[in-house]
Parts: sequence; C-alpha cells; structure tokens
Amino acid sequence: MGKLNVKNGTPVGNTHLCKSCMMGQCITGYRESDLLVICNNTSPNIVVPFTVYECSEYSDKHKP
Repeated sequence: MGKLNVKNGTPVGNTHLCKSCMMGQCITGYRESDLLVICNNTSPNIVVPFTVYECSEYSDKHKP
C-alpha cells in the first residue's frame, strides 16, 4: 500500500485550546467526557460543545 497524504484533516489527540485561554472557563468531571467549556470573551457567554483547535480571540493565560 502506498503512502497516503491528507491535507486539512481532522487533528487527533489535541487538548482543548480554551483550557489555556484567559477567557475560557473549563469545568471537568470525573470521566474524560465530563467537560463543560464556557467562553467568556463573547456577549452573552456561550457554551462551546466541541474541542477548539483555533480561535481568533485566543489569549494565552501563561504569558505575562
């Protein structure tokens, strides 16, 4: 079987970008699937039902 290249495919195994954002509020339960993410950068605040890969208003909370 030959080599298969996929452009713009779905990333696998990435962490939620909102967990390291200043405006993200993440609530984690006991199971891996128990995760509630709320974006506080919008008005009104919204619940994000999927894993965020890229965000135009991302602000890293670990940078000074």
